Amino acid sequence: MIAEELLGETGKHARAEGTTLRTMIEEGLRTVPPQSEVSESGFKLPDGSFRGDGLRPDAQESSWEEIRSLSYGDLIPTSSVTAGHAANLPRTWDPGRFR
Repeated sequence: MIAEELLGETGKHARAEGTTLRTMIEEGLRTVPPQSEVSESGFKLPDGSFRGDGLRPDAQESSWEEIRSLSYGDLIPTSSVTAGHAANLPRTWDPGRFR
């Protein structure tokens, strides 16, 4: 069963286009490829996982900010970065670039 609101909107669109609701539905169904075509497309998302057992033990309960700090050190300033730390950042650092 087609939702009433969707059916009503499609009917209005069909009238505005000078066609029938049936034609609109058929055209819509033709634009959606069958699932078998999608899975046979040959695309496979590469495995981006890493070997190992996940996070190291001292990072298991860490926040994202703490994990990021362990990974990038002083390269990514956080709200707790002081003026002294910010002065040590590379001159090409643009904090707006990552937001």
